[in-house]
Amino acid sequence: MYPSKELQELREANPDAAKLGGSMKDIYKERIQLWVADLDSGEHLQGKGLLARKIMFGGDADGKTRYCCLGRACEVYIAAGNELETYIDEDGVTRYDDSTEVLPSCVATWFGLADNNPNVEFLPDGWDYPVEEPLSSLNDGDASSVDGVLNFKEIAKIIKDFYLK
Repeated sequence: MYPSKELQELREANPDAAKLGGSMKDIYKERIQLWVADLDSGEHLQGKGLLARKIMFGGDADGKTRYCCLGRACEVYIAAGNELETYIDEDGVTRYDDSTEVLPSCVATWFGLADNNPNVEFLPDGWDYPVEEPLSSLNDGDASSVDGVLNFKEIAKIIKDFYLK
């Protein structure tokens, strides 16, 4: 049986996984590992409410871009050589294929995610049972199971535990 056209394209786009004879699941895991490593790197400023925004006005204006964890997924997608239309508007908000708050469909598909704002299951500190929350809520501090905003390293651990086990 021959690999599907989609699998062939993914293997061509990701030759290292193809060398391992990687299945779709293996390829998605490798891509998620890139995202986890990016979040875990400590190299990026975290923001909330938008995928990415350059702060150009007000007291916090420093010209640096702050990202949601999903915005970092878009940047990993681009860094891997994929095309994604990006535009920074007059307020410093980055639009990825016209999306400002959730993943563009092409990015979610490339990572093998079921949703543009995927839910992840994890065990919050002090809880006896796991809960499911959208990644954007963990990033923005809107999650009902967590007090405050989780930093990128904490979100990276949750993504790793949920997708890479």
